[in-house]
Amino acid sequence: MKRLIQYGLVFLMLTFFLVAGTVVVIINFDPNALKPVIQQWVKENKKRSFIIDGDLQIDLYPRIGIRLSDLKLSEYQRSDPFASIENIQISVLAWPLLRKQVIVEHIVVKGINAKFIRYQDGRMNFDDLLETDDEPPAFTVDIAKIESADNHLVFMDEITQQIFVLNDLYLTTGRLTSNTAQQISMQSRLISSRMENTDSDSIAPEMTFETQLNVANMAFNDQGFSSDSMRLSIQNNDYADHLTASVSISDVRKSYDQLAAELVQFELAVKQGEQTAQIFLDTPLAARLKDQQWNLSKFRTNFDFFHPAHVGKPVHGRFAGITNT
Repeated sequence: MKRLIQYGLVFLMLTFFLVAGTVVVIINFDPNALKPVIQQWVKENKKRSFIIDGDLQIDLYPRIGIRLSDLKLSEYQRSDPFASIENIQISVLAWPLLRKQVIVEHIVVKGINAKFIRYQDGRMNFDDLLETDDEPPAFTVDIAKIESADNHLVFMDEITQQIFVLNDLYLTTGRLTSNTAQQISMQSRLISSRMENTDSDSIAPEMTFETQLNVANMAFNDQGFSSDSMRLSIQNNDYADHLTASVSISDVRKSYDQLAAELVQFELAVKQGEQTAQIFLDTPLAARLKDQQWNLSKFRTNFDFFHPAHVGKPVHGRFAGITNT
């Protein structure tokens, strides 16, 4: 019994020193020492330069918090910039990690600047980042909320010679998992231009729109996706001209080449000088994408046109029926 007590005391002392030593290491550990390791890993495995010019901060209690600032990622095997982020904050629950679950309480991102390019041969400048191993991930990921603000995204298409810019992009989400999205809300200013009207440093806009996108309860897999509701609205105010358009889709389902929606609603209002036009359409939708067959059953549309040449009288109209294309 005496020897057992001695062993127990030795075990307690060793445990104490191990815990105390771990606490001292954690308290005195500088997370910025990890920056060269992270940067070297990205360079070796992704063939891109990754620079963390700001601080790397890590909190371990009561949850794991990671904060990074002034991040820069280069193009594939090149030094010119692909994307940058002003700062990012991530909060992760610690205990689920022991069960191979990554449960993120929130992600807050500010100041994303990125340029996406489709080359003449159809390749994208981020194809390498989408490459994944055949083995399934060891951890499951569950994100409660994402907020992102003050973002600037450029989409350049060398095939169509078009450029689209999303300025002042603001994004929020509800819960996200590997195959569901509870809610996605986005608003931004969309600028459209031609590549011949711009250089690498400036963009001469041809048209500018205010856009909003809202998606509720989306589920997706390799075969398709579904959503309770999706709504996209676009608005352009250009002096005397005005355009507002919106598309709302309820209970949309896509599986393989089959696409169906319980209700599709389209609204368009245009004003150009003294001319105005309003169009409203709603219909259920069923389509076979592979054969390009579209069925708009219970098709209904209303329209109003006004032109000063029509003696100040607007033109009203209504159509209804079934359309197959």
